[in-house]
Amino acid sequence: MMSKLGFPPKWVDRIMNCVTSVTFSFLINGEICRFLRPSRGLRQGNPLSLYLFLLCAEGLSSLIHRAVQGKDIAGFTCSRGGSKITHLFFANDSMLFSRASKRGCLAFKKILDCYAIASGQVVNFQKSAICVSRKVPRHYALVLAGILGVTLVKCHERYLGLPRFTERNKRQIFADIKARVWNRVK
Repeated sequence: MMSKLGFPPKWVDRIMNCVTSVTFSFLINGEICRFLRPSRGLRQGNPLSLYLFLLCAEGLSSLIHRAVQGKDIAGFTCSRGGSKITHLFFANDSMLFSRASKRGCLAFKKILDCYAIASGQVVNFQKSAICVSRKVPRHYALVLAGILGVTLVKCHERYLGLPRFTERNKRQIFADIKARVWNRVK
């Protein structure tokens, strides 16, 4: 991933040496077992983990932006004249947005495959889902879910305790959140 982002080979080698030189040993019945070298991934607590994650996220973001420029992905507009949103990254989750089209799904599938090859991180499609507008026929939504290899979920479900999408009556949707906040403040 660092090579693809334009980092010099010497820098990439130094960082990879820090990552791959880790060894583990285990204490079993009071005796130290042989040393083990992990085959992939960073050990938890590695100070480089955060920065390498951000570099990988930047790489994924660049792939998505390239697809937008190529008009393969359209994005999602929150308001008239507003900016288009194509993705949101969280600590351990990502949300990807596009029109409900085969072209958009195939573009995202290609991006995620390319990202997996470049970063070594693989998307768990069994834990991934797609939600579409109510205007999209269910049979077509199932086709899109099949292209991505994910399940189809309803958009009105919650994510991190908040509604994923809001309809017209925002007061009603956020009333329980407002009540919970007021109960904590009192």
